[in-house]
Amino acid sequence: MHKKATDQRLQAHRAVRPISYSADWYCKATHYPLQLPHTVKKETGINLHHLRLGYRCMTEIKTRNEMTCEHCQETTREPLLHYLLKCPVTTDLRHLTGTRQDIDPLDEEAIIAAIEIIREATDSHTEILIQIIESHPPQR
Repeated sequence: MHKKATDQRLQAHRAVRPISYSADWYCKATHYPLQLPHTVKKETGINLHHLRLGYRCMTEIKTRNEMTCEHCQETTREPLLHYLLKCPVTTDLRHLTGTRQDIDPLDEEAIIAAIEIIREATDSHTEILIQIIESHPPQR
């Protein structure tokens, strides 16, 4: 009887408590383990997996202040979404994945669009994604 009550409370808690940002992102952005070629540098692989996880950079996690993109010098409150949706270094990726170019990283649809970019890129354009990450890694 005690276990049943505990299970019910846990289910009620899960129903009310929203899923974590990273867990939700990962669940939607990936559907299988990604096998990278052995020639991919370790740092590139880490950065790619951070993107697949929806991993926010430390400054964003700690302060939530605006920061400047190291690639284009644009100021943003959402560096991960800016990198995927607005930064000029990922323009080719957005074109390849058919992502609209006018999505604002602060819009509600931004997270969904960014997740779709990662999912499509890892499914069909892995080599291009790796090249972009090697030459212009996301902020940490």
